[in-house]
Amino acid sequence: IFDARISPKAKLVWIYLLSLPKERDICRIYIGKKFGISKGTISKIVNELLDKGLLDERRKGERSDYTVHE
Repeated sequence: IFDARISPKAKLVWIYLLSLPKERDICRIYIGKKFGISKGTISKIVNELLDKGLLDERRKGERSDYTVHE
């Protein structure tokens, strides 16, 4: 949470994802709608979290499953 290299929006999404049950399927569109963020912005946020090692992504066709790390 205190890492200055992570944007405030990415921190917000990461904390939200940590609050969800582990078995919950989440897609980028759902996250974007939840926070009123465009697809482009949510893609940047998810990519930031992936780059920082806070998320892992597994592709499932057109969708992805995410594992959230603390």
